[in-house]
Amino acid sequence: MNSDIDEISSLQNAISSQEIVLLSCDDSPKVFQSKVISTEGNRCTILNTVPYQLISDILESNHYELQIGSQRFHADKILSDGINIIFPIVSVSSISNTRQEHRRYFSYKDKAICKFTNPYDKETQIEKKMIDLSSSGMSFESKYKTKLLTVGTLISSFKIVDQDQEKEIGAGKIVYTRELIDIKKNQLIQVGVSFI
Repeated sequence: MNSDIDEISSLQNAISSQEIVLLSCDDSPKVFQSKVISTEGNRCTILNTVPYQLISDILESNHYELQIGSQRFHADKILSDGINIIFPIVSVSSISNTRQEHRRYFSYKDKAICKFTNPYDKETQIEKKMIDLSSSGMSFESKYKTKLLTVGTLISSFKIVDQDQEKEIGAGKIVYTRELIDIKKNQLIQVGVSFI
């Protein structure tokens, strides 16, 4: 399989499907949702979703990653065309150590949610907007960082509601939380779950 063809294909698919992609850098704990607008040679242009208060911190970084599906595109710097971010791709790696299975990424149009019962009071029903799903795990959005959504928390049962169909997924364990700036520049928490 030709790596260059895979890279171009991932970028083209992200453009045509309006797929949400994730921008991160080594100098910030935050991750930024974005969309690929165009590609040219070894660079792509992405929608700038970095709030103006964070731009100087982000620009001082020495390493950037743009995650599209199971691929991570790497850059040593990012540029701007005055409106959007120009991402000069230096290398590409594959996410191979976690959730190797195909992932489905949900857009704002999907309106997919996960449902679960609060494991502490065992009564309160909680609903969260889905970010992605694979056969071994998923992630969802939370507006707040809470004790309920900390690493190590076990949830006895998850249900996924997508296109008015509800599906029982089973138990899961929270394996990560991170700050996420969504495509509309809202500050959220992304919660990662591994199914058990």
